[in-house]
Amino acid sequence: MMPLKRSWVLILAALILALSSANAKVNANQLQNPIPSPSKSSKPPQEQPTASAQQANPYQPQPNLPQIIINVVPPQKTKEESDREAKAQEDKASSDWWMTIFNGLLVVFTAILVIVGTWQGHQNRKSANAARDANEIAKASLQIIQRARIVVSHRGELLKIGEKPKATLGIHNIGSTPAYVIRVETWGAIFNYPYEDFPVNSKIEDTTGTIIHPQSFHDTLIDIELPNALTSEDLAHITQGTKHFCFRILIKYRDAFGNDWHTDHGIGIGKGRPWPMSGYSTST
Repeated sequence: MMPLKRSWVLILAALILALSSANAKVNANQLQNPIPSPSKSSKPPQEQPTASAQQANPYQPQPNLPQIIINVVPPQKTKEESDREAKAQEDKASSDWWMTIFNGLLVVFTAILVIVGTWQGHQNRKSANAARDANEIAKASLQIIQRARIVVSHRGELLKIGEKPKATLGIHNIGSTPAYVIRVETWGAIFNYPYEDFPVNSKIEDTTGTIIHPQSFHDTLIDIELPNALTSEDLAHITQGTKHFCFRILIKYRDAFGNDWHTDHGIGIGKGRPWPMSGYSTST
């Protein structure tokens, strides 16, 4: 009995599976081929004419209409108005004429002012230049009057056989302001007369930096001494005048105003007295 029940159950299950499979196929076919449905018509509605298109253009010229022409005529002026207008024009012309004269006079007056101003400026410049020149002249004159001025004087010499010849010079400031001595250069030699130039080795330079005050009571003394002793032969020539004992001094100094000056002094001793050496006795 039990095997029979099992067979019926199996048969019933097989039928159910078959029906389910058939129903699934039908649904699949319906999905692949759907039934068309009726649609609404897409025909556009007919266009209706607008009221603006049907209305006529009011600015369009209409035939057979009369043309109207209007001429504006100004009112005629009275005699009083004409007289007033003529008088106004006459007054305006007179005013313009006087304005022209005034402008012309103004131009002339302005030109005169320019000319006078230019001349006055030129005169002022001339006066300023003259005052400046006068000031420079006064300043230069004051410096010339009050500047330092150094002079050299011969104070004596030593000429002895066997001793070195020596000359003594005095330096004096005859100016009104001090003199600052920058450099002193001296030469000394015995050579034939007429004078020759000093030998190169006879020059002695000295940077002293001495300040020589004006109008001092005592002169500044400088000795110029030769390196070799005096021989009897040289002394005989000096006494006869065929040879001279010559010495020279050059002083460079600066005054209180910052200007540089110099004094150059040369003397030759012969025949028992000093002789100035031309070309070496200059001062500034």
